[in-house]
Amino acid sequence: MAALLAALAATASPTLARQRGDTGVRDASGDTGKAQTEQTIAVNPRNPNNILIGSLNGVSVSHDGGRSWRLTPLSCTVDNNPAFDSHGVAYFECDSNGVQIYRSDDGGSHWETPLPAVSGTDNNGDLVDRPWLVRAPRDGRLILGWESFFTTPVGWVFTKSSYDGGRTWSPQHQVDDLQAQPAEQDPRQMPAVGADGTIYVAYASGHNPFPAGQVLPTSYVVARSHDDGATWQRTVAAADIQRSRSPTEEAEAISSLAADPSRHRAGHLALAWADQRSGESRILVVTSLDGGVHWSRPADIAGDPPGIANQHDHPQVAFAPDGRLIVVWRDRHCCDGSWTSPYQLWARALTVTARGPVARGRIVQVTDRPQQPNSQTMFDEYLGIAVGPEGLSVAWNQPRNGVASSFFRRLPLSVF
Repeated sequence: MAALLAALAATASPTLARQRGDTGVRDASGDTGKAQTEQTIAVNPRNPNNILIGSLNGVSVSHDGGRSWRLTPLSCTVDNNPAFDSHGVAYFECDSNGVQIYRSDDGGSHWETPLPAVSGTDNNGDLVDRPWLVRAPRDGRLILGWESFFTTPVGWVFTKSSYDGGRTWSPQHQVDDLQAQPAEQDPRQMPAVGADGTIYVAYASGHNPFPAGQVLPTSYVVARSHDDGATWQRTVAAADIQRSRSPTEEAEAISSLAADPSRHRAGHLALAWADQRSGESRILVVTSLDGGVHWSRPADIAGDPPGIANQHDHPQVAFAPDGRLIVVWRDRHCCDGSWTSPYQLWARALTVTARGPVARGRIVQVTDRPQQPNSQTMFDEYLGIAVGPEGLSVAWNQPRNGVASSFFRRLPLSVF
């Protein structure tokens, strides 16, 4: 064990000297005393010093690159995420068995009265679950994806679009195919938009019921639409998924999808997830260079060697301006590797090749010390990451006075 962990230490950088552009770890919680989990993040494309962090207790805003934070008074305690459009207007979607969209013209300091975007009727009468709001990188569209939760025997996945900043929305379009690639009861959809305007949606496909976990085979399907969701083509991006046995909700087959926003690399996609096929939960990544028609074989990118019972989870992916893929995840190699051990956040850059993702360079520690999990941090699903010329921005929760709270760090891309 010691020799194997030493090999990891040779590539990891737990004591990386602070470089210009590194904010260090910052408390973004607003000191509310209320649990904040499932962090999401958005960076203003017009002003990278303007950052928003969403959590299950509202949205935190920074106007100085993440060095200081203020918690805004939005009362949203369910699934949500912030987004910016190409003009720097901020949005915040909140799910309360229906989706409402808040809008801000001053980077999140003040918010207008929310507008309805999805109702239970839109969702065929079922519970609306895990909505995501994303923006098209070029034409200003807002894309909203969501899923039905308790549909029997399988789920539904939907999208709709707005061309006027969330004031009006297109008709909803169903993404999954009931016969060929059905969505599971808890499909954990995630949308992304490519540089050419193509909408992509990843979801777990199969016939597994909720909350029994994996009984029948599970695949990750990535659907693509070139006509704003009116029609979809679907490809199995990863088959025979072995769900992580993480005690968090990630055992529900949660994946992370990213599309390269560069026009020069339109159609470059990546999908990451935690997979137990090796006997321990590892971080696997597949990539596509042709808009999701073909996908690479899964690459294990966690950095430490398999077979040492070190558990990994919570992967998130995003493309850097130079085309590299940045991956952030949690693991526990610091502290015996078990699910109940303290965890750290790590990041690394991957090169996307015709054969798939290739890991090169150092693995960088994002957190500044191991985090002891508690009941709030264990029942969690996501990290928030965003990548741009300004660097890698990460939002997560860690205990503060015994309460799961939002934290942030920005690292320059030069650290990789």
